[in-house]
Amino acid sequence: MDWHALYTRSRHEKRVEQRLRRIGVDPFLPLAPVVSRWTDRRKLIYRPLFPSYVFFESGEQGLFDVARVDGVIRVLGRSLVKPTIVEDRVIRSLKQLAASGVRVERCATFKKGDRARVVRGPLKGLEGTLITIRRRVRLVIWVKLIGSGAAVEVASDDVEPA
Repeated sequence: MDWHALYTRSRHEKRVEQRLRRIGVDPFLPLAPVVSRWTDRRKLIYRPLFPSYVFFESGEQGLFDVARVDGVIRVLGRSLVKPTIVEDRVIRSLKQLAASGVRVERCATFKKGDRARVVRGPLKGLEGTLITIRRRVRLVIWVKLIGSGAAVEVASDDVEPA
C-alpha cells in the first residue's frame, strides 16, 4: 500500500480524517500546537500543519472510496487511476515530528540546502534539508507533491550530512 495526499475543503481536514477512519482507510493529519488568543483567555489548540491536505495509505481499490468522502475535493495526482505517491520516508519523518512534542511550523517556501540527518535528541534519525531562517538553523521535511514543508529548529551540532 502506498501513501497519497488529498485536498480537502477549507477547514474540513479533521472531519475528513474521521470519515476516512470510518471507511477503513489509514489517514495521517499532521497537527501543530498553536496558542489561540481571545480577549479574555489563551488556549492551546491543534491546527493542521498543512491546511487543506490529509495524507492516507491505500491500495488502488480504496482510492475511489476516498474520493467520494464528503469534504474531499480531489486526490492529488494526474488522475484517480494514477495518483501521485508520497514517499514513505517523508510520512515517517512527519510522524516522528508530530510525536516528538517539539515546536513545528509550516515552511511555505523552500530554499535549496544540504540534506541532513539528526544524530542527537528526540528527533534522532530524522532526515530533511537544512535551511536558515532569521539566523536559526531549521530542518525541513519537504512534501514535494503539495509544495509545502514542515520546519523544526535544530542545533547545528546535532545534525550531520545525510
